Parts: sequence; structure tokens; C-alpha cells
Amino acid sequence: MPDVWIGTSTTNTALSVGRHAGNNSLNDQSDGTFDLTEGNFTKNHLQIANVTLNSMFSSTLLNQFTVGWQYWNNLIDSTTRTPLVTFPNAQFGTNTNVPQESIQRKWQFKDDLSKTVGNHTFKAGFDYIWTPFMAAFSSSIRRLRLTLA
Repeated sequence: MPDVWIGTSTTNTALSVGRHAGNNSLNDQSDGTFDLTEGNFTKNHLQIANVTLNSMFSSTLLNQFTVGWQYWNNLIDSTTRTPLVTFPNAQFGTNTNVPQESIQRKWQFKDDLSKTVGNHTFKAGFDYIWTPFMAAFSSSIRRLRLTLA
């Protein structure tokens, strides 16, 4: 459930929303031909928050400003490090796609201005996304992979 705050005055409305979500699960990289000896797991976390301020300067001029922040981390790894043995209809051992991870931190600044003149509405604005930190890795360690046909 998100944390929500709403504030109002005669010309302004403010809304703040924050949310955290996590997904920790097993065997993300597995399909029907794998078994549980791979030991794969996923840790996926998202934190997000924003504040929006709506300002009505007159009955024909509206401004909406939003600032947002986001943190995302996705780790896919394995608790085992064993050779991968593949048969035509089955396989066991450590998946060769692990470990891998992605991390992002972002800020968003958005401002929209609307002006109504008669039957016409004019709109202008900007949307700027700043990503001060983004990283990813995938293991370059090669494990033995044995395929039996």
C-alpha cells in the first residue's frame, strides 16, 4: 500500500506518494527442463516516491510540477557453483546466466503549463530525467557446461 499525503488550499493542491516493492523468489532462470539443484534466486527491489504540486494561477492558467525519485535493484544469482549438465529433455547444475545484477537511481523533474484562451488550450512543459547512478554486471566466469545428446 503506498504512503499518500494530500494537501490543498484555494489555489494549490499537493500530492505525495511513496512506495516500496520487493520480489524475492527462487529459480527465476529455470524452466520445465531444469531441476532445483541450480539454486537460482532473484532479489528485486523498487523504491519510488514523488511529489506533485498543482497551482491554479487564474481560471485559465494551470501549472503542474512533479519531482520524483526511484531506486531499483535486481539481483539474479545462485547458491551453488556446479557444472551445468544438459540432456535432450533435462538439465542440472548452475545456470550459466548467473550471477547478474542491475541497479538504477533516478530523479525526474516535470513541469506542465496550460493556458486556455477562448476555445483553445495551449500547453508547454518539460520532462527531465537524471540518472546519477546506473550499473550492471554479469559474471564473466565460465563454468563447465556438458551437453549430452
